[in-house]
Amino acid sequence: TIDETDSDAIDANANLAFAANDVITVGYEFDATDNYATDFDALGGASIVLDDGDNAVTIDETDSDAIDGDANLAFAANDVITVGYEFDATDNYATDFDALGGASIVLDDGNNAVTIDETDSDAIDGDANLAFATNDVITVGYEFDATDNYATDFDAVGRCFDCSR
Repeated sequence: TIDETDSDAIDANANLAFAANDVITVGYEFDATDNYATDFDALGGASIVLDDGDNAVTIDETDSDAIDGDANLAFAANDVITVGYEFDATDNYATDFDALGGASIVLDDGNNAVTIDETDSDAIDGDANLAFATNDVITVGYEFDATDNYATDFDAVGRCFDCSR
């Protein structure tokens, strides 16, 4: 386990890295100033766990994509991750956030209104750790019919993971 200062020092030194079989935990208060595409890319190791000090971190879509695209980088299992972004039809809710780690992932739309289709709704509703923020208005655009189960098909698209926060 190292802190951000140590992580930066190792990452900046081309002659210094952890062994390929090491699991590295970086403990720090992560925020929007961190560049998840480059801040940890030269640490080495088998995997890097980002463990936020207060177990709550907010990142943007660019940071989310960088972490999700790096098989060796993820947040600690006890972290609550909020992804702030203006979500739209180009987002793939089944795969865009699946490798972030954390206890839960809250999608907080920048204008508090998002339109998704049934595929996206099913992906979010089927992932116990993924939901839109409770202040977001979610519109599901779809050709609804008798095959839809209105009691369960949309019940977890927007949920409160930790309502005490």
